[in-house]
Amino acid sequence: MSINSILTSLKSKVTLEYIIIVAAIFIAVMTVSKTLGGYIQDTVTKSSCLLVDKVYVSGSRIGEGYCSSK
Repeated sequence: MSINSILTSLKSKVTLEYIIIVAAIFIAVMTVSKTLGGYIQDTVTKSSCLLVDKVYVSGSRIGEGYCSSK
């Protein structure tokens, strides 16, 4: 094997490792955002209801809350 082929092989392995790490981080972020997304949405909706002088009504599931007139 020549030095060029060894270096190319090493660069390919390093690139593949970076791709796997980035994919794992992406999956972790998507899982956390999917899990906590509804809670965050409800918190923002509650705050918005207070700002526009309305009442927060809980939805049947997390993330489905809404503002209603008093």
